[in-house]
Amino acid sequence: MIPGLSPPLPATGPRALFAKAIRILLIGSGATLTVSAVINLVAAWQLIDAAEEQSLGIIRQEILGWYTGALVAGLLLIYLGLLRGRK
Repeated sequence: MIPGLSPPLPATGPRALFAKAIRILLIGSGATLTVSAVINLVAAWQLIDAAEEQSLGIIRQEILGWYTGALVAGLLLIYLGLLRGRK
């Protein structure tokens, strides 16, 4: 076990089931957020041009920055879910 991290998952009982559910929830949420961010990054890159920037009042790089933040958050959730399951 790495010092400073949470203890490994319990082996049996309701606490083990709850811990496994949290782990699955973290990984599933992270995967959903990551896929959504990647799709939106590609869409923003291809669809936002000068006309849309003027009508929206924001630049394409700003939108890409938002989705990059969502991508990082999704990868962090996946990492935490995988890290939580290590014994």
